[in-house]
This record gives sequence, structure tokens and C-alpha cells, in this order.
Amino acid sequence: MQALQEILILPSFNTENGWIPETVLLGTLLGEEVVHVFRDIGNTSPGGEISTAIETIECPRKKIDEKDEELPALDKQTTVPVTITAAHIGNDVAFIAFNVEMLTEIGMAIKEGSPFKHTFVITHCNGSSGYLAPAALYKEGGYEVSSTHFAIGSDDIVIKKALRMLYDLK
Repeated sequence: MQALQEILILPSFNTENGWIPETVLLGTLLGEEVVHVFRDIGNTSPGGEISTAIETIECPRKKIDEKDEELPALDKQTTVPVTITAAHIGNDVAFIAFNVEMLTEIGMAIKEGSPFKHTFVITHCNGSSGYLAPAALYKEGGYEVSSTHFAIGSDDIVIKKALRMLYDLK
């Protein structure tokens, strides 16, 4: 019993000299943003019709050296699956979820094109197909672009499909 109690004891944060632990700072910033967004929402209906859709599309894969025999079978495929889940509640609220880690620009494009007043983009949902970067960033490079499985232009395919799914729910 003593060993279990010792495991459950969480360390306290050292706040000497005004230091704020990163977890406390990030939690505070997140909480403030939630309040900010909540205030902007105003009045919405407490419910309404709920509908959902889920589809998996295939996006082109970034070119690889097919002669490399050490590549896992997954890396030899010519496409990358993207699972998109869409849902809406009433006339104002929609959720659109992806099995990728998409860069902010893609999520913002989806929100901007959505027919719903409040659209929430969710990533890392129903699996993981890696990073999805906007075509414009392929020139700049960086970790996400160098490690992505997706070919340039896959972002447009995903954005168009996501928006089509949202409009179909409306």
C-alpha cells in the first residue's frame, strides 16, 4: 500500500523567485483562449440536428527511391490514406477531423471555406498518416516537409474534400 501511495504523489512546482512552470503558463494561456473563443460565440441553439460522415481518400505519395529494398512495404505504396471525419450540430457548429498532423495554414483554409459559423479542426484522429504541409512550404523545407509522406498538392486535395463533406452536411 505504501508503494502505491508513493507512486500517486505528484511533485510540486518550484515557484521560487516568481518562476512560473511551463505547464502552468501553457494551461493558463489555453484557459484564457477558451474563454476568449466562448465569449465570441455568443448565442447558439442548445441543440439541433446532428449528422456525420467519414471517408478515406488517397493522396499522392512523395516520390521515393523504389530501388531501396530496405524500405518497409508501407513506404513503397504510391498513395497515402487520409481519413476525414465530419460532423455538425445544429446550423452553426461543425467538427472536421483528420488522421494527419496538418499545418495551421491548411486548417485555417478549411475554417475560412466552411459553411458553418463555428468550425473546429481536429488532427491526430483515427490513425496517423504523418505531416500534411501546404504546397507553398515545400520550397522552404523544414522538418514537416522533409518528413512528410505526401506529395506537393495533397493539401489542396484534402481541403477540397473536407469542404465538400462540410457542405454536404449543411
